[in-house]
Amino acid sequence: MWSRFPQTPPTWLVWKAKYAPHEFGVESIADYNEEMHESLAEVVGDLAVVSALDPEIYARMLPLARELFVLDGQVALSAAAYSLDPTESVAKGALVHCRPALV
Repeated sequence: MWSRFPQTPPTWLVWKAKYAPHEFGVESIADYNEEMHESLAEVVGDLAVVSALDPEIYARMLPLARELFVLDGQVALSAAAYSLDPTESVAKGALVHCRPALV
């Protein structure tokens, strides 16, 4: 289950933007997007299997999966703003602060 967790989960991308801005750039966002695209598809497939095998466990896992999708959406919106104008400090600030509790 979720055997291929992304190497660049949302917390790592946000951490890099906040604490290692010299290493952060459009390439970081592209890597994140590629890995999350594959990983989120795997999460959906795994949830479908779990729902068929054990609806109770599925009900417990669903809020976690939803939180992951919401977080990815927040990161995606902030990253898109940064990608449009990497010099725009407001866009980078939005990425840094999109989920401060995780960093």
